[in-house]
Amino acid sequence: MATDAGSKLHFVKALRSNKLIINDIFVAFYYGVYKSADLNLKKMKVNLNYLATWHDIISVSHDYLSKKDQKKLEDYILNIS
Repeated sequence: MATDAGSKLHFVKALRSNKLIINDIFVAFYYGVYKSADLNLKKMKVNLNYLATWHDIISVSHDYLSKKDQKKLEDYILNIS
């Protein structure tokens, strides 16, 4: 999982300090709502590969959640960053 990609920055630095070449990172879930994540990823010069984001969840959750819970989820995501 990646939120703001801050821990990924430390991870990549540690690997690169041991002479490893890191161009890509894979996570199953990427929040996709923190602007600082894009900055951190650009700073590291790595591509983030992921299966889903909050935006993906919202696009299908209306089929599985009540309107009330869907609204709560949307409000949460809008206010998370």
